[in-house]
Amino acid sequence: MPKNTTADANPLKTRAQALAQAGYLAEARELIWRVCRRYKRDAGAWSLLGAVNGQLGLLDEAVSCCRRALRLDPGAAETHYNLGTALQRQGKLEPAAAAYHTALKLHPTHADACNNLGNVLRAMGRTQEALWYFDRALQIAPGLAQAHCNRSLLRLLLGDFERGWEEFEWRWSRPEHPPRRFPQPAWNSGPLTGRTVLLHAEQGYGDTLQFIRYAPMLAERGARVVCECPPPLVRLLANCPGIHEQIPQGEALPPFDIHMPLLSLPRLFRTTLHTIPTPTPYLSAPTEPRPTIDRLLDSAGSGLRIGVVWAGNPGHVNDRNRSCPAKHLRGLAQVPGATLFSLQKGPRAGELSGAGVPALDLGPLLKDFADTAYALTRIDLLITVDTAAAHLGGALGRPTWVLLPFDPDWRWLLERDDSPWYSTVRLFRQPAPDDWTGALHALASHFEEWSTGRR
Repeated sequence: MPKNTTADANPLKTRAQALAQAGYLAEARELIWRVCRRYKRDAGAWSLLGAVNGQLGLLDEAVSCCRRALRLDPGAAETHYNLGTALQRQGKLEPAAAAYHTALKLHPTHADACNNLGNVLRAMGRTQEALWYFDRALQIAPGLAQAHCNRSLLRLLLGDFERGWEEFEWRWSRPEHPPRRFPQPAWNSGPLTGRTVLLHAEQGYGDTLQFIRYAPMLAERGARVVCECPPPLVRLLANCPGIHEQIPQGEALPPFDIHMPLLSLPRLFRTTLHTIPTPTPYLSAPTEPRPTIDRLLDSAGSGLRIGVVWAGNPGHVNDRNRSCPAKHLRGLAQVPGATLFSLQKGPRAGELSGAGVPALDLGPLLKDFADTAYALTRIDLLITVDTAAAHLGGALGRPTWVLLPFDPDWRWLLERDDSPWYSTVRLFRQPAPDDWTGALHALASHFEEWSTGRR
């Protein structure tokens, strides 16, 4: 058989695809790269290499491979889909949408293309079109869990909590998010008097801080509430009303009768946009003095103390959109009589100094969220991107300004500068994708008025 035909390559491609699906991406890439070098005109091999490169985060290589595959076979719907996926991850929304549209012209029942196109359209602010494509994906594949989850988050973003919470339960059907398994049943809105409820955190720190507000509502119904949470939150949640015991994740659980993941409570309490429980503040900071934190804060004298957090967890799927380059905070450092304090933790904590933004670094002194809460009680204003600090400031009832990307997380809703979840939070949104300058300009305009009032 001639060397450049594809028949001999098919078993190798099948094996590479199986490796990729099993999570052995490096091995899959090595194998399919060997196929591409040997069968240079095999469009399917180049398309598969593009898909694997995309999964590995090698996005430029992914786009290059897909474009090469399309030069060989422009009518391959799956290659247009793979190209769209890589472009979407690069944040190139218009080209990604075009690639998905082409994939759907060639393969109208490609449910994943519909789902991904819905995400791209949502990111572009075209929410009703996005909703149509999520609906279309589920008409094609009613059990497509990711499309259900995406549609639920879009409904929540649009304020349709009734349908949004219900469909949000599809998150348990995703393989990357399996439910916790306990011998005890999950709570189903039944009687709680005399029963011990295990509340367990299931996502990030911010989610836990936002939804722990439901713990007092369980206690009011007669439950003894045990909360399993990430260790950095244990000391802070000791001051949360309604919680009787805090257990760090990974430690042995005490006896309990029923359990419930935190993010399922809004559905069970039938929370609507107008019935969000907002007893702000619902968390409090430790009152014991922290001399090292106090000394650094006191070094600012009598001027305004502004806390800043500009980046979230770099491993978060949306970190590229929600984290703000530190250089954009230079204007805040120029406010007369104000001192910036960095509350940033993690690998990006040194970026302010690298960007030439003068600030005092509280980060090394903050060992857990209780320390951060204590610092916030002595800071006049927290300015943060959409990360756990925003929820901590809001839960403590501290003045908190949140910088949001053009495509915000569902909990911040659309076209409003306040939050129904937190009475002391003010929102500053990008006017266009990646436009942090516009968001900071709006914040600076408001800051001048606010700081004058504070003085």
